[in-house]
Amino acid sequence: MSIEAEIEAHVAAITEAYRETITGPDAQIEGGSRLWGQFEDAVAAWRAKPSPQRVLAIIERVNELTVVGLFIKHDSIVKLEYEPRQAGLEGRIDFRLGLDMGKAAHAEVKTVQPQTDDSDENWEKYEERREHFTPGTNLIVQKKMDVRAAFWAVFLSPGCLHALHVGVRGKAAAAQSPRAWASIP
Repeated sequence: MSIEAEIEAHVAAITEAYRETITGPDAQIEGGSRLWGQFEDAVAAWRAKPSPQRVLAIIERVNELTVVGLFIKHDSIVKLEYEPRQAGLEGRIDFRLGLDMGKAAHAEVKTVQPQTDDSDENWEKYEERREHFTPGTNLIVQKKMDVRAAFWAVFLSPGCLHALHVGVRGKAAAAQSPRAWASIP
């Protein structure tokens, strides 16, 4: 399967998994149509002129869509807004969450592309620093990564940081399944 076919298959899987949840009549997110439109725009731009930068735009939207899917399933989140206007601020935050305890929370989704050298020296730095992680936080990494790795999805949930590797070639089944990307325990 070509990389283009893999991307199209992933786009189809994301569409199947999230479009109705985010834009349908029973959508549980305010502003979901705007987020979905950004995803469709990124896909259309990539289809018009495929390039690695345009794939990254798709990945950024997919990460946000996946986080919406996680938030919607989380019982403590009773209201979800995408890019709400903030009084007195020019910019927007990605998400405002209404929590069941009567408080609001905010979440910003960032797509991170590791640029570090996969060396024994960097692994040792990780080993040394891991003791400084907040208790209850887990960063899941592998000492030897598959050099074909293309995507990392990172999600913060209560007490747990999930980093899940999805490769491009040879891992088509994982790349085609949006549910393989993350879950909140």
